[in-house]
Amino acid sequence: MPPINGVDLAWMAMASASLTLGLIHLFVWTRQRERLDFLVFFVLAAAAAVFGAYELQMMRANTPQAWAAAVRAGHVPLAVVVVAIAVFVRLHFAAGRTGLLVAIVGLRAATLGLNFTTGVNVNFGEVAALDHVPVWPGEVVAVPVGTANPWTVVPQLSNLLLLAFVADASLALWRRGGPEARRRAALVGGSTVACIAATGGLAALLVYGLLPWPTILMPAFVVVLLAMSVELSGDVLRAARLAQELAASEGRLRAVVEATPSAILLVAPDGTIVLANPQAEQTFGVARDRLIGRGVETPS
Repeated sequence: MPPINGVDLAWMAMASASLTLGLIHLFVWTRQRERLDFLVFFVLAAAAAVFGAYELQMMRANTPQAWAAAVRAGHVPLAVVVVAIAVFVRLHFAAGRTGLLVAIVGLRAATLGLNFTTGVNVNFGEVAALDHVPVWPGEVVAVPVGTANPWTVVPQLSNLLLLAFVADASLALWRRGGPEARRRAALVGGSTVACIAATGGLAALLVYGLLPWPTILMPAFVVVLLAMSVELSGDVLRAARLAQELAASEGRLRAVVEATPSAILLVAPDGTIVLANPQAEQTFGVARDRLIGRGVETPS
């Protein structure tokens, strides 16, 4: 087994960070089941972590066959990442064209089918050899030398549609929202669009032999996950702050009701008494703990 180097440590750290973020937000989702964007974020983060493991296998591959097999397997979590990004944006932004989303899902499903039935994977028809290039001083990784699979246009098209989907949803959120919505569109939408454009472009150049550089997607995934996590965490903090403000407001309201010299009953929409002050006890001749929960029509 080859010794662990800087690339190994970096990719293991990114995979661990992704999975940790995912688990944190999964825990939040168990407390707020209506927030499906938290659940989708967990799926996205877990898939990114799995893809990171396959990407590390690609860079550490010793044979063309091992490199091609790692890419072929890596397309499964990659498909989940692509679809999860689109679904997260749709849920979190409450925007995005349904037709584009359906097309993205369909093209990624087609990509998986082609990945296991054509060439050595959907990107390459053949990988004849491996070259080795430095990613930073003292660290070299494997790069394929081969011929592109004609069907590689399918995942490339899905990447373009994902780019268009996120950009369109971000623009829609920016136009209809205030400062908070615009920050969200810029942070999540902007970082996602930039990472999709960069990684998709670099991957295409690699496949067509125009750039002798490894397929490096994991750092971009971590950037996207961090941007999404910041926004989700902000939502949690804002909800907690609102709950505190509501609790303080309820406390002030109770104090006012208690101090009012007239009888006061607070009634829920269904007509049930939820609060009564001391003067109500005297007026109706019924203890407050017996008034609460009764219908307002018959408090005595």
